[in-house]
Amino acid sequence: MNIQVKKAQKIQLCCVFLLVITLCLYFIYAQAKGLTWQFDDFANLKGLATADSYQGIINFVFGGGAGPTGRPISLLSFIPNVNDWPNNPWGFVQVSLFWHVLNSLLVFFIAYKLFSIQDKFQNNAWWMACFTTFFWCFSPMQVSSILMPVQRMTLVSAFFSLITLAYYIWWRIKYAGKSSLWQLVTMSLFVSLGVLLSLYSKENGVLTILYIGLCEILLLNDLAKPVYKKLWFFWSKLSLIIVPLFLLLYGLVTWKGITNNFNYYREFDLSERLATELIILFDYIKQIVIPRAIDFGPFHDDYKIYDWSMYQTWLALSFWVLIIISVVYLFIKNPKTVWVKFLTFSILFFLAAHLIESTFIPLELYFEHRNYVAILGVSLLIAVLIAESLYVVTSKFIVWFFVFIYSAIQIYSTQQVTSIWGQPLVAAELWAMRHPESARAIQTLSWQYRLYDFEDASIKILNEFYQKHPEHISVGMGTMIQMCSTSAHSPKNLKVYFYGLIDHSSKVKAPLELTTGLASLGGLIREGRCTGVALDDYQNFLYKLLTLPRVQKNPKIRHHINYEIALNYQYSGNQQLYIDFAKKAFYDYPSLSIAQIIALKLFQMHENQAAMRWIDESLSYAPTNAAKKSWIVSLSSLKNSIKQTDESLKIVDKSHE
Repeated sequence: MNIQVKKAQKIQLCCVFLLVITLCLYFIYAQAKGLTWQFDDFANLKGLATADSYQGIINFVFGGGAGPTGRPISLLSFIPNVNDWPNNPWGFVQVSLFWHVLNSLLVFFIAYKLFSIQDKFQNNAWWMACFTTFFWCFSPMQVSSILMPVQRMTLVSAFFSLITLAYYIWWRIKYAGKSSLWQLVTMSLFVSLGVLLSLYSKENGVLTILYIGLCEILLLNDLAKPVYKKLWFFWSKLSLIIVPLFLLLYGLVTWKGITNNFNYYREFDLSERLATELIILFDYIKQIVIPRAIDFGPFHDDYKIYDWSMYQTWLALSFWVLIIISVVYLFIKNPKTVWVKFLTFSILFFLAAHLIESTFIPLELYFEHRNYVAILGVSLLIAVLIAESLYVVTSKFIVWFFVFIYSAIQIYSTQQVTSIWGQPLVAAELWAMRHPESARAIQTLSWQYRLYDFEDASIKILNEFYQKHPEHISVGMGTMIQMCSTSAHSPKNLKVYFYGLIDHSSKVKAPLELTTGLASLGGLIREGRCTGVALDDYQNFLYKLLTLPRVQKNPKIRHHINYEIALNYQYSGNQQLYIDFAKKAFYDYPSLSIAQIIALKLFQMHENQAAMRWIDESLSYAPTNAAKKSWIVSLSSLKNSIKQTDESLKIVDKSHE
C-alpha cells in the first residue's frame, strides 16, 4: 500500500511540476507576443494561403523544399495555423509552445528513468529530473526554436526523436534480462518508425539511432541484456556506428555535389566550414552554460569565417581532442563511476547532435536552434554535478544557494530574450547593432523602419551597408526596390543606381542573394515604377547574371533568373519566348506551380495538345518523394480539364460542319 501511495504522490507531483512548467513557459514567452515573421517563414509557409481545401493541404504538406525529404510531417503540423497565416505569427508560437511542453515532458521521463536506475541517485531521481527539465526547457538557447514560426520543424522532429529515445529507455529497463527475441523485434520496429517520423520532420532525426547507441553503451550497459548476448552485442554496436557510416557513405556518394555546393553556392569552402564549426561548437557550449541575453537572436550570418592558418582553429581542435580523449579515458578507467558515465555521455551526446549540421554538409554556419536536442546532454550533466556536490560539500545550503542563483540567471536571460523579440523595432535595432556585418539584420531593420514609415532611414541604412559590402547584392536590390517605391528619387538617380547593381553583380559570393528581391524588383520595373530603368536594361541585367560562373553552375539560381526573363517576354507580348524561358526555369528546378502555369498558358493560346504533352513531360520530372502524389493529382486534374475542353471544342466544330 505504501508503494502505491508513493507512486500516486509522485504522479501528482509530476502533474503539478508539468503544470507549473507550462504556466511559467507561457508567461515568459508571452513577452514576445508582438513578434513578427523571420527570414525563412515566407519561403516555407506561403503555401498555407491555399491550404484551406483537401488539395491545398496535399500541395502544402507534400510540396516542401526545406530539405531532401520535403519534411511533410513538420508541414502537416502547421495546418492548425492555416487561419493565422499571414497576419498572426503569435498564433504559430502558441502551437509551437505546445510542442515544447510535450518535449519537456519527454525530457523529464528520460531524465527520471536514467537517474532512477543509478543506485547513487535513486533517492534524488525526482528532483534531478525536474532540474534537468527546467534547465532544458528554459534555456535561452531554445528561444529562437520557438519564436521563429518555421522552426516548429525542429520541435516536431525533436518530439519524435525524444519519444523514440524515451520508449527505448523504458523498454530497456522493463525487459532487462528477459531474453525475448519477439520484444527485440517489436522495439526495433517502434524505433524504426520513430526515426522515420523524425527524419521526415527534419533530416537530423536520423541521429536518434546514435542517441540510442550512446545511451546503451554509456548509461544502460550495466542492465542485464534483454536478448542473447551475441545478438544484443550486434544490435547495440550497430546502433552506435550505423549513422556515422551512413554519413560517410553519403559524403562519398555525393562528394561532387557537396564540393560544387561549396564552390558555387556558399561564401566559404569545406575546409573553412570545418575550421569555423570547431569554434562555433565551443561558442554553443559557452552560450548554453553561461548565457548572455544580448548575444541571442536569429541573425548570425556575419559569423567570422576561420581557416586552418589561424591559431584559434588549432586551439579549438586541441580543446575538442583533449576533451574527447579525456572523457573516454576516464570512462574506460572508471566505467562504474556515475558522474564519469554522465560526463562522457553528455559530451558525446552534444557532439552527436551536431554530427550533421556542424560537419561537412554545406549548410549555413551558425543557428541557435541546432542545439534544441543537444542541450539535453548538458542538462543531465548539470543535474549530476549538483547531486555530486551535495555529497561533497559540507553545507548543502551553499549548493542550493548557487543552484537558485544559476536558475534565476537562466530564467531572467530567457525572459530578456523573449521580451526583445516582442518589440520588433527594438529587436531589429539591437540585432543590427550586435551584428553590423549581417545582411539579414540590416534588411530586417530596414523593413521595420518601413513599417513605421521611416522611409528615408530605411533606404539610408540599406544603401550604407551596400556601399561597404557590394557583394551583398540582395541589400542593393532591396535599396533599389524602396527607391522605386517612393517618388523622392529622380529617374537619373534610379538609372545610375541600377547600373551600379549590374557592375557589382560579379562580386556576389553567395548566389542565393541574387534571388532575394529579384521578383519584387522585376515587378516594379515591369509596372513602370522604376522610372529611368527600361525593361531592356533589366533584361540585360538578367542575361549578365546568367553568364556568372556561380550562376551557370547553380540551377536553383538560374531557375529564378530564367523565370524573370520569361515574365519580361510575357510583358512585352512575346508569348512563345515566355514559354521557352519558363520551360528553362522548370528544367533547372522543376516546380509544380511553373508546370501548371506553362500548361495554362498553352491552353490560353489554344494549343491544347501541346498543353497536354507538356503535362505528360513535366510529370516525368516529379519528385520521387511523397510530393509526387501532389504533382500527379494536380497535373492530372488539369490535363483532364483541358482534354474535356478540347473534346467539347471538337464536338462543336463537327456540329458546325
